Amino acid sequence: MTSKKEITRWISFLQISFLLILQYSNAYVLVPNYSSIKMDFKVSDAYLGLLSGMYIFANGVASFIWSYVSEAKGLKRKQILSLSYFLASILMFLTFMALDAFSFIIFYTLTGLALGAILPLGFSIISDLFESGMRVRIFMLWYMFGGFGITLGLGLGAILGTYFYWRFPILVCSSILVLGGAISLLIYEPERGAVELKEVSASEYPYSYVFKLSDLNLLKDIKSNFYVILQGIFGVIPDSVILTWGLQYLIRETKASEVGALIFLSLMGIGSLGGVYVAYLADKLYKKKKIYRPLIASLCSIIGTALYVGFFIIPFELNISTNNLIDALYKVFLRLLEDGLVLLAFTIFTTAKLINSAIGPIRDSVLADINLPEQRAIILSIIIICELFSRSLGIALVGLLSDITNNLRIAIILSMTFLMISGAIWILVGKHYENDILRMREILRNRSLSTFQKNK
Repeated sequence: MTSKKEITRWISFLQISFLLILQYSNAYVLVPNYSSIKMDFKVSDAYLGLLSGMYIFANGVASFIWSYVSEAKGLKRKQILSLSYFLASILMFLTFMALDAFSFIIFYTLTGLALGAILPLGFSIISDLFESGMRVRIFMLWYMFGGFGITLGLGLGAILGTYFYWRFPILVCSSILVLGGAISLLIYEPERGAVELKEVSASEYPYSYVFKLSDLNLLKDIKSNFYVILQGIFGVIPDSVILTWGLQYLIRETKASEVGALIFLSLMGIGSLGGVYVAYLADKLYKKKKIYRPLIASLCSIIGTALYVGFFIIPFELNISTNNLIDALYKVFLRLLEDGLVLLAFTIFTTAKLINSAIGPIRDSVLADINLPEQRAIILSIIIICELFSRSLGIALVGLLSDITNNLRIAIILSMTFLMISGAIWILVGKHYENDILRMREILRNRSLSTFQKNK
């Protein structure tokens, strides 16, 4: 690959990452101003929960719609992305202008619907930009940009909402989405399947196959797909529970204030940045033997289960009563220095985040390896929808178990065991993974040969 092509694909990756940042920042920009929204619209907490819930649900369902439109028609993915971001900008502006609670939630939900294109189509383009042997690291980096988007959204909401008015961050997001629409059109988009086609064929004819509904049967016949979906249904529950109930656990069980608990949880979450080392290992071992990729995901899941359970078993106390940001931060560091149990719990959780953060990128890399170019966005969108339902069910079940047992700790520990089940299923992925890769490449080789003969 020439130096110019190398620079071009990295610029494209950064552009796609910027779009992901915008999507996540829009999803979380309202959260810091829930109290102000509640006061202005005179609504309940249930409305606020529905506000974010409907956005996330619409975003997940829309991922399949956008994927199907793009892959069934063989359209340029960057054009679909541009349309989705310009549309989202208009809808976010209408959210800003909404005068009542009903229209506000409708326009915000429609914004989530519009922004559903970036995850599946971004995944598809990235798969065509980078070789399989480096995809785990690339997807890991992409996930980290997504995490920055969450932080940006929370920061914009908190700072602009405090110094101006809670609606102002919405207007800012609407304006930035216009930039997202323009940047989408500038993305260098390789031909679908460019990387794999280069490996299996010398033909320079473009890949012209599009997705058909009948291909759903083909997706079903790829055994690794079934097991990847199944592991995701179980594996997504622990992370979802930690994001929602983890904060409440720290507040109730460790005697921490809301701010103190949030700081402690956020600092432990930094451990996920260390996932780049696991991603590097997964890519390096993949070049020796492809089966190592799902086996590493299995090992990470099983070890992660033990570490998470260990964290929630440790009877440590933070004893932070202040909600002042600086004072709470000082107290957290003080407790880490003076209490061995707090430090042990912190270390265990941080290590768990480091190990588990690479599982998502490994999953995406596996999907890119075993599915045909026109199927990749579709299969990811199906997984997003399945995990969406599983995530919601897991969060609800922990709440129910907490009520039944009158013990949030036990409910959370039980939910962590789903990660162990996910780890076992990853072994089944490994059983079929290499054969599914060979099968996909054989189909590509035959299609390339057929296209070449037709154009002779």
